[in-house]
Amino acid sequence: MHSYISTPPALAETIAAFRQEPLVAADTEAASFHRYRDRLFLVQLSTPTRTAIIDPLAVPDLSPVGELLADRDVEKVFHDADYDLRIFDRDYGFRAVRVFDTRIAAQLAGEPAVGLAALLEKYLGVKLTKEHQKGDWSRRPLPPAMLEYAAADTRHLPALREALAARLRDLGRLEWAMEDFARLEALRWTATTDGADAFLRVKGAKALPARALAPEPQQMGEKRLVVHRAGGALPIVQIGFHTAAASDPRAPALQALAVALAGGGGGDAASGRSSRLYRGLVEKELATEVDASFGLTKEPFLFTIEATVRPGVTHRAVEDALLGELQRLADEPIDETEFARVRRGLLASVAFPSDTITWRAFRLGSLLSSGAAPSIVAWYDALAKVTPDEVRQAARDTFAARARTVGHFIPEAG
Repeated sequence: MHSYISTPPALAETIAAFRQEPLVAADTEAASFHRYRDRLFLVQLSTPTRTAIIDPLAVPDLSPVGELLADRDVEKVFHDADYDLRIFDRDYGFRAVRVFDTRIAAQLAGEPAVGLAALLEKYLGVKLTKEHQKGDWSRRPLPPAMLEYAAADTRHLPALREALAARLRDLGRLEWAMEDFARLEALRWTATTDGADAFLRVKGAKALPARALAPEPQQMGEKRLVVHRAGGALPIVQIGFHTAAASDPRAPALQALAVALAGGGGGDAASGRSSRLYRGLVEKELATEVDASFGLTKEPFLFTIEATVRPGVTHRAVEDALLGELQRLADEPIDETEFARVRRGLLASVAFPSDTITWRAFRLGSLLSSGAAPSIVAWYDALAKVTPDEVRQAARDTFAARARTVGHFIPEAG
């Protein structure tokens, strides 16, 4: 059996108990097959006797999980840790230490099949179902069968870890594995965060004729669309505004505007509890999640705002609340306290991740290819010079009714 963790007290109690164990198995579930913007939707943790499934949508603050991952007194067991560690870093800035990866262990043991299902069947006689391998983990509520599938991914890892460690010890290769495991501690999310070249990853995009890449005509009125789809995904309101290219002098102010609205770094946004949209929609129980994003792109693109609608609330109520917050930001000056907080978040998004060569290479490539700045230092300086009046003017220029497109996504049972 497993426990489903959906409250901060339950999370705190579970992590406190798990940190008393010598090892904890871990796994994550995302929904990249079903969501354009991927994120972490479940965290599974298991000791040899207990399994917990943590819901990040219900408990946005996963800092206890981060503390567990960083605890050197507890070994963390993953199967194919690479993506899990990178997504923990991307979504929460968590770093794991003392990792044991059963996939790497199996490779060093000379196993011909290193998938989790094959290893569990061979070493433990456990057969896993693959029924929900590509399931939509953003669904809520998740059906019992999907929760059990998720729990099984970590429930047997402690025993598999012991079996593979014994095998490596017999082969004299355990020290080799430990060296490889130590390298996993340096893994970081390295993909570009602004989405400037995302369209080029669509099959056939690079073969588009020049006509297909011609400038889009100016939008002269609001556009609206409503999408109904079965599958249990979350209800969403998204609003997009035509806005400037990265080379536009207003680009730094537009990134600051995204931070003021939803926190994060202003690019591939992440919600902040002190942000305008969080206070105006999440705290008022209209939405469960909010985003705002201005991506650095070579051509003029979109400034987007998105909210996940709370159960029992209408899409229209969330849309009205979003538009109200946007109008307020355009009408009212940002006070010194709020702008200091926005400025810290904006500059931290450039300074803090820059301790890796890979990140600097991706960021510099993005800045150069989009025309935003000739260097990371130049971009940092441009952001540092943004003023509250420039942010307010960016809101006035961007949030025009005739330049917006409003979308409602309405999930249906099916």
